[in-house]
Amino acid sequence: MEYIIKKTILTITGPTGSGKTEFLKILCEKYPIVKMVTTTTRPPRPGEVEGVDYYFVTEGQFLAAIAANEFVEHVTYEGKYYGTSSLECQRIIDSGKTPAVILDPKGVSAFRRYRDHTAFDVCSVYIEADPHTLMSRYLCRLVGETITEDLAKYHARRMSSLLNEYDTWKSETIYDFIEYNVGSIKDLRTRAEEIYNQI
Repeated sequence: MEYIIKKTILTITGPTGSGKTEFLKILCEKYPIVKMVTTTTRPPRPGEVEGVDYYFVTEGQFLAAIAANEFVEHVTYEGKYYGTSSLECQRIIDSGKTPAVILDPKGVSAFRRYRDHTAFDVCSVYIEADPHTLMSRYLCRLVGETITEDLAKYHARRMSSLLNEYDTWKSETIYDFIEYNVGSIKDLRTRAEEIYNQI
């Protein structure tokens, strides 16, 4: 089936464990939507591929790109930089596809400012799940992992951050759609189609 290419940049937001990554995967599999590759200064993890998972750069390169205003949005997390470049947006748009990216609320706001200087719109989707489900999904990811003292501290920070995300992120008035993930892939596929048909 052929789909009309939408002149829209799609942003997806949600707490850790909400299902936002799975939602984006469904959209990319069925529609002419491409996940934007973001840039980071953190080192590659085993199995990660340059230009597929991330663009890996040095801190100096990242700071130079910030100075040159090359990023639509950028953040620091655990001492490392992450950002989405305007060149990456344009690369996907020039290929005739719809760019999509997972962002926090500040990133969504940055993209909404970015659209004021382009010929493209921004559609923002928030994926929600209840706190018990979020915590359960996060803990399931730790099964089989060897927990060192440093790793335990990291996961404690992440779980605290997860609850903060749940409490504050949805309150932002920047989303076009708010979707509740009940844990059903079929339901996510249905909502993905409904949203795609509206953007």
